[in-house]
Amino acid sequence: FPMDMAIFTGKITEEEFKTRHPQEFERLKAEGKLDEKLTTKPEKSLIVLSQVIGFLAIAVGLILLVLTVVAYFRE
Repeated sequence: FPMDMAIFTGKITEEEFKTRHPQEFERLKAEGKLDEKLTTKPEKSLIVLSQVIGFLAIAVGLILLVLTVVAYFRE
């Protein structure tokens, strides 16, 4: 899926956080604030809802792009 689910869920696993944001992860760990930022894994229903919203957003964007291109070349 081309979107980051954290956009919709507001949650990220510790492994993803460590991989995607290594400097921030290490800084928070060194400051002792890492435990404050960690959360539980998003619920399955929230992930599915996020995927549906993401696919709809991509579909609407592509439809608008196609309609814009068609309207541009019709004139």
